[in-house]
Amino acid sequence: MGGGRLGDDVDKVIDEVVHVWLPKQRQLAHPATDLVLEVRRRCALAGLQLPSRTTIGRRWARHRELDALKRAALPDALKSPGSLAAKYPLEIVQDHTQADVLLVSEHDGLRR
Repeated sequence: MGGGRLGDDVDKVIDEVVHVWLPKQRQLAHPATDLVLEVRRRCALAGLQLPSRTTIGRRWARHRELDALKRAALPDALKSPGSLAAKYPLEIVQDHTQADVLLVSEHDGLRR
C-alpha cells in the first residue's frame, strides 16, 4: 500500500494498526496522536525504522478516503435519511411567504 521509502515491514505495521487496532479503539480523545504512538511503539518493538507523523497521517487519510468511497457505493447510501425526492415537477411545493397570522385558543380565548 505504501510504495515510499519505508520498508514493507513498516507498511505492514501501519496497515495493521490503521485497519485492525484503530477501529477497536472507540474512546480515543486524540485518535491521530494515539495512532502515531501505537505505530511507533510497534515499529520500535520490531526494530524497524520509525515512520514520521506525516507519513502515518497520509496513510490514515488514504484509508478514510477509501472507506468513504466504499460506503458511498452501498445501495443504502444513495439516499440520505429524511431527504425529499420528487418524481414529477411541482410534486413538492414549499411556500416561504411570510403572513400575519392570529391564533386564538379554543380553551381560554387568548390570542397568541
